[in-house]
Amino acid sequence: MIMWNLLICDDDRNFLEQFKQQVIETAGDIIGSIGCISDRESLRFHLEEKNYRLPCIAVVEMKFSDGTDGPEIAKQLLAVNPLAQIIFFSAQENYNLDVYDVEHIFFLEKPVKRECLEKALRRADKNLNKIQSRTLPIVTKASTFAVPVEQI
Repeated sequence: MIMWNLLICDDDRNFLEQFKQQVIETAGDIIGSIGCISDRESLRFHLEEKNYRLPCIAVVEMKFSDGTDGPEIAKQLLAVNPLAQIIFFSAQENYNLDVYDVEHIFFLEKPVKRECLEKALRRADKNLNKIQSRTLPIVTKASTFAVPVEQI
């Protein structure tokens, strides 16, 4: 079984820790590592220094309190890793409709229910395993590419 890197993006540090624990309790053995970012600088660090270019799952808040836009963060993650599985979440009923401009697999409402998180993580795992079985990831310094096995 493959273990995936997961990145949680939210500016509420208390929520980050609680949600990280919830993911650990819910995900079982599909998550290998969990990174947390709470601001743009942390995002830049993770994109440049950490190995989140390989297939991963990102759970992204729709709107940070400083105005940072969740769909924009997701676009930055997808630019580095087009195979990333994006899950959005929000406590607000009215959220930015830009969410539909970004490919994502699930939308969670805060507080996040365990069964919804489990369903979202299972979907991400299933998608990543399907991609993994049909492609060979090529990792460069600038990006990650998925080459279809039948083209090799």
